[in-house]
Amino acid sequence: MNQDTNMDYRRLMTKMVNVIAHDVRNPLNNILLSTAQFKGESLPDKEDTAFYIDIIERSCDRVNSLLEEIIGIIHPPGLNPDTFDLTEVVKELLQENEDRLELKEVKVVPTLNEVVVAHFDRAMVKQALFHVLENAIDASGKGMSIAVSVQQDGDTAKIIIADEGGGINEDTMPHIYAPFYTSKERHKGLGLALADNVIAAHLGSMRHTNTEKGTEVVVSMPLHV
Repeated sequence: MNQDTNMDYRRLMTKMVNVIAHDVRNPLNNILLSTAQFKGESLPDKEDTAFYIDIIERSCDRVNSLLEEIIGIIHPPGLNPDTFDLTEVVKELLQENEDRLELKEVKVVPTLNEVVVAHFDRAMVKQALFHVLENAIDASGKGMSIAVSVQQDGDTAKIIIADEGGGINEDTMPHIYAPFYTSKERHKGLGLALADNVIAAHLGSMRHTNTEKGTEVVVSMPLHV
């Protein structure tokens, strides 16, 4: 391992440790505070017990989700492909994010008329596209639009998500798929890295380019894997 590679590795490990320390410590503190309620002489009543158990369960889910994300970065995901209409999956994704879009007053301009039958891992592809859409929503301000389309180009499925959020900084662009790299507060920098892994596992590619108004992301995958 040369000096530059060693430095990059150490930076990556430092970022990973910092993310784990921050994102695990908070739910662990919640668990400790909740379990402490059951150690006193007077135990919580039924309603309070349910409240503290809910905190413990949600905190465990947060830790488990973080570990699954890190494992997804380190190990290529195993696929469980099925045949489905990719356009319907994208429609579901938009519907599930309606509240968030309305809260930010961001409009979606969909072109989702084409039936694109694909043989992918449905859950993984949907999760990958969620991370791409999430970035577009985060980049968008009040009154902006996000264009979303699904199309078939020969034996390839293409999903295009374009925002008006001003684009990606030139210094940031080369690093956007690197795990734990982020320019945003309260972000772990795992979303696009996970999405890139999933798309690569489907023998596809993801391309980010700056446009006049923002960023366009083109996800391309062969229809059958």
